[in-house]
Amino acid sequence: MAVVALILGIVAIVMFWIPIVGIGCGVAAIVTGLISMRKINAERLRGKGMSIGGLVTGIIAAILSVIVFIGSFSTTMARLNGSKGDPLDSSAIYAPPQGNKDEKKEEQDYKNPKLKILKGSGSLKGADVKIASAERGPKDTEGHATLIITYDYKNTSKEKLSFLRAVDDSVSQNGVSLSEDYLPHKDGGYKGYDGQSDITDVAPNDSLEVTVAYELVDGSTPVDVTIESGTDLDDTTYIIQRINIK
Repeated sequence: MAVVALILGIVAIVMFWIPIVGIGCGVAAIVTGLISMRKINAERLRGKGMSIGGLVTGIIAAILSVIVFIGSFSTTMARLNGSKGDPLDSSAIYAPPQGNKDEKKEEQDYKNPKLKILKGSGSLKGADVKIASAERGPKDTEGHATLIITYDYKNTSKEKLSFLRAVDDSVSQNGVSLSEDYLPHKDGGYKGYDGQSDITDVAPNDSLEVTVAYELVDGSTPVDVTIESGTDLDDTTYIIQRINIK
């Protein structure tokens, strides 16, 4: 029994880093060591030193294995919890549809008390703009339906600026951004349309009627127009207008 206790204790010490082996052999070494010591004391046999060696190594191995087990368990739980991820990190891999993202951004922007929201017309830094009218235009060369918006634009800056440089116009339909279209003829089949008007330079304090054609997504959904300064990124004024398609 003393020899068994010592062997179990040595195995437990060597294999303590594997908790199930270290604890199992350590406990077995402790039990066999105690039993062998009682028998040796009772019958006055030799081998007490081996029994004590098995008992001590078993205790040490068991303690070390328990420490390793606790450390491994804590590390595993930390990794499992970490794998759930920070809810904020999910935004880095989640990309919502562009239209929905724009709608939410605009909705958040408009609730910002620092912003000044004007409906239909107003003064931006560098430009006075009025959304004068909006009419269905002719189909473009590829057969797409168009909407022609007329802007009354006044350059209030100190340099020559076209409408395109002075303002940033964002036009969308059901959250989908509409691209600017170009009708090849000067009138483009629509009276008063000038496809070059948005890039025509306007002198300081002068005004110009600007007509811009946009390619529609469909022929019935209202169109939302948002205009902001194109020359001053710190300008917090927006001009907005919803246009119902006729």
